[in-house]
Amino acid sequence: MRRYRILALFFSLMLVVAACSGDSGETAATTTAVVEDGAHETGEATHDDDEAHEEEEAHEEEEAHEEDAMGDMDAEVEDHEMMEGMSLDNIPEASGPVTLTVTMVLTEFGFEITDGELTPGATVELVLDNSSGLLMHEVRLTTAHKAEEHVASGHEGHGEESAEEGHHEDADILVNVAAGETRTVEMTLPADADAIDQVACLIPGHYEAGMFVDIDF
Repeated sequence: MRRYRILALFFSLMLVVAACSGDSGETAATTTAVVEDGAHETGEATHDDDEAHEEEEAHEEEEAHEEDAMGDMDAEVEDHEMMEGMSLDNIPEASGPVTLTVTMVLTEFGFEITDGELTPGATVELVLDNSSGLLMHEVRLTTAHKAEEHVASGHEGHGEESAEEGHHEDADILVNVAAGETRTVEMTLPADADAIDQVACLIPGHYEAGMFVDIDF
């Protein structure tokens, strides 16, 4: 009798061990499946994020390109409108051979004479460099008094000074220089030392921004 009890107990233990082994296998398999599914889902999410990021970058580049194109168009329109309201060039004729070269650089907003100096009565080659400029400017050889009067009047008559009569002796010497342009002109300067004491740009807003320089003439 005792022997049968021992055998029954042994078989019971074997059944419990087998049952536990089966559960562990199922749990491990289930865990593995969950891990594999999670890794797969993570990979898909990363791929989707990369595609979304690439699409966003492409969209931003397209918008930037459109903004640049619109900016170029606006600049062209602004230059065209400004040209319509500007005085015609008023450049005295050269009465003899060129005796000196004067180079002037135009910026937003100023003038810098980098070579030579304006001398009364001299026949000069005037090199006007607006190659790095973003706006059209005028180079006006005038006096501070006349320039200040013009600004005080609200730029009244700007663009009409020489439009009908062409060159005339009492008008400012005037050369218009487009954005990105370098102009070279020859002229004989007035012999009167009081005729010029300032180089200015009287396009509305430019003089007020500081685009003038006093000179010894």
